[in-house]
Amino acid sequence: SGLTINNSTGQITPGSSTAGTYTVTYTIAASGGCASATATTSVTITNAPSATISYAGTPYCKTASPANVTLTGTSGGAFTASPVGLSLNSSSGQITPGSSTAGTYTVTYTIAASGGCASATATTSVTITDSPSASISYAGTPYCKSASPANVTLTGSSGGTFTASPVGLSLNSSSGQITPSSSTSGTYTVTYIIAASGGCASATATTSVTISNNPVPSITGTANLSCTNTFVTREASGGTTYAWSGGLGTNPVATISTPGTYTVTITSSAGCSATATTVVTSDTTPPIASITGSDDLTCTNTSVTRTASGGISYVWSNGLGNNPVATITSSGIYSVTVVSSNGCSATATTHVSFINNLLAVASDTGPYTVGQVIELNGAGGDTYAWVGPNGFTSNISNPTIADALSANGGIYTLTVGRNACTATATTNVVVNGVDPCDPTRIVDYLYVKAGNPYQPLFPLTNGMVINELSDLTSILISPVCTSTALESFEINIQGPDLNWNIIQNVNPFSLFDNLGVNVYGRNLVPGFYTLTVTGYAEDNKGGGVTYGPVITRFSIVGSSASISMPTITGNEFCAGSSVEVNFSATGTFAVGNQFQAELSDANGSFGNAVIIGTSAISGSITATIPLNTPEGSNYLIRVISTNQVVLGSATNSSLRINPLTRNLVSPTDDFTGMNMRKASSVINASNKVTATGNVSYQAGNSIVLTPGFVVESGGV
Repeated sequence: SGLTINNSTGQITPGSSTAGTYTVTYTIAASGGCASATATTSVTITNAPSATISYAGTPYCKTASPANVTLTGTSGGAFTASPVGLSLNSSSGQITPGSSTAGTYTVTYTIAASGGCASATATTSVTITDSPSASISYAGTPYCKSASPANVTLTGSSGGTFTASPVGLSLNSSSGQITPSSSTSGTYTVTYIIAASGGCASATATTSVTISNNPVPSITGTANLSCTNTFVTREASGGTTYAWSGGLGTNPVATISTPGTYTVTITSSAGCSATATTVVTSDTTPPIASITGSDDLTCTNTSVTRTASGGISYVWSNGLGNNPVATITSSGIYSVTVVSSNGCSATATTHVSFINNLLAVASDTGPYTVGQVIELNGAGGDTYAWVGPNGFTSNISNPTIADALSANGGIYTLTVGRNACTATATTNVVVNGVDPCDPTRIVDYLYVKAGNPYQPLFPLTNGMVINELSDLTSILISPVCTSTALESFEINIQGPDLNWNIIQNVNPFSLFDNLGVNVYGRNLVPGFYTLTVTGYAEDNKGGGVTYGPVITRFSIVGSSASISMPTITGNEFCAGSSVEVNFSATGTFAVGNQFQAELSDANGSFGNAVIIGTSAISGSITATIPLNTPEGSNYLIRVISTNQVVLGSATNSSLRINPLTRNLVSPTDDFTGMNMRKASSVINASNKVTATGNVSYQAGNSIVLTPGFVVESGGV
């Protein structure tokens, strides 16, 4: 049994049969009278061949012993290997690594066809590896720490790792590259280790590497080239040999005469080198020599200074010394040589001139009218010499001329002196009016308002037209020429309802009676008047006629015109300042009429009124307070007309006028309490301000505190 056979058909199934040799019998059953019949045959069933092979030691190092195959299954086959290179026994399957070429092989075991079975194969892989070996070296050893990273020279197996001993070498364990700059100087053993693999044991290779310190170079010397130093030295240290750039040689000490950057290469005994640099500059720039000071010698400055700068030492020309500051007393051109810290020098020059800077100032307080005091004002020097008309000379700064005459008008020349300097200036003195004793002016006629005392109104002249006044008036006869003897006057006036004659022996000589300044008057009605005046050398018409008779004709008209009281802004003015006089006029005035603004004297009297401005039309007069106006606080201003003569009322409040020059002296002007003093030009103060005084000085040009001026403690 064991053969799987279909007993009807005789079909056998080898796959489910057991291997062996079988006898198959075919039996034909008896039938038809025939006995059964049999037939036999032999059938053999064989197992299909199969096998597995392996090499337990793969991979094998080439240094390994021959290795046998492990075969499971059908034996008797043959062994082959591909590719070529494996040393293999084809019968036994034994391999010999030592005689094989390193590589990976496929070993095939083939069982030939037999017993009705096809051939069968089995395969396995076998790897043969070379035995690892290597050598390493570093071509540049010994290395200086300044060297670039160095690569290893590796011969043999790659893929190993690098180590170094002792500690201190900067080593890349994978590539074997060493970095001298980050290593510690010393000698190291570098080991290259190839790990065990491919059946081979590990392998090592070693080499020696030396790292040497770089030399530490230094250069001493800091001096640079200058006008004083034409060469300098630099000294290198830190090595055994030296090489300077710029052709400076191989000595440690280099002598340098040209500015620039120099390098020295220093080599140590270990052959390591380093460089150091030094810079040598050249300062041959000359100093910027300068001289300050521009004062020149003048009448007051007899010496001036000049100050040199730009260096550390100075030498002046003309024997002026070697200090920066030179004192100069003579005009000329001076030079200074300036030396700077680099020894370089430069010069500068300065010019000192002599300038006659003396400035003479000459002025007067005019214009004046005949009889006033001329005040001349000089300034600018230490000595003064005036020369003027009518033989005038003076050696004081501010001379005066009393009782001015026309002959005193003209150009006055002032020469001032100081040290060796002189200067001149001029002023034009204007004197208006007619001189006393001029044939046209032996006596003056004054139209006055009667009263005690009388009030001067205006000078009476021939042909004058006078506006009728409601007040009583009179006419005063005043001799003005002292050289003409006039002791009595016969005065006659004829007019409407008036024929009056009087002999007067006492000054003032009044048309009507008077007792000194108490003058009597009459109301002169409109009409034409003739005034006849005859003067005599003695009282009561004695001694003969010395004046006249002189006839003066004038007319009185009705109140057909009027002039208002003027208005002005402010009540305090300085001599020389302007004042706007505003007024109005009504009525008719003759052709050629002028409106005149008059300034009274300091007491408010218009007896010697000063005309301070004129206008041909009514409305406003721009007037000027004369420079020679004395100080006062009771001045008045009025406006009058010249044709016909109309007198406007004076301002209803007094004006204060501050003088051109104010001289404050002690004890007259010693101040206590609150005080204000003003002058349009100069205040000269030699007074005292007490402890309780609080004083303000105001002046247009200057306030001069002269010797004697005192402010006590607590004074302001």
